[in-house]
Amino acid sequence: PATSGTASQLNGITFNGSQFVAVGAGSAVLTSANGTTWTIQTLGDAGINLVDVAYGDGFYVATNSTNDTSVYKSPDAVTWSRTDLTAHVLSQTALPGVGFGNGRFVVGANGGIIISSNPAAATFMLTTQPVATTAVAPSGTANLSVVANGTGLTYQWYSGLSGDTSNPVSGETLASFTTPPI
Repeated sequence: PATSGTASQLNGITFNGSQFVAVGAGSAVLTSANGTTWTIQTLGDAGINLVDVAYGDGFYVATNSTNDTSVYKSPDAVTWSRTDLTAHVLSQTALPGVGFGNGRFVVGANGGIIISSNPAAATFMLTTQPVATTAVAPSGTANLSVVANGTGLTYQWYSGLSGDTSNPVSGETLASFTTPPI
């Protein structure tokens, strides 16, 4: 196992495609390009118990259980700012989790509280995901399509496991795609 360079308890980790970010107790923020060599960053506020972190729309959001009215955000996981929420919605005894999807950050906490951000103006939203085909006959094909709302949308289909963008399918840049024979 790799060592992080901190003795702080680490509570949450995310990956933005090129950088890992870990957060934890005592205002711990660490970054790594490869998941083995870590750099300690500075949150700016001391003594904050960071609980979870997510990445989306070009920035990170970290939740905490120290202050019940704020989250922390950063464009690069190096420079952080506190963002106050509109009300005391996160209990200091909570361990609020955060996730990002479809243009929104969503925070869940004690008492069934769920808060979500509004999508940024330039955010696209997937309204229909490709439907997984349960079976394709040998040498058969699969027809896939996606429906999205937004402006300036572009498409690229990929071959591989879900989330793997290392193998783009050449020339497949429309909202629908028919696989070659499988």
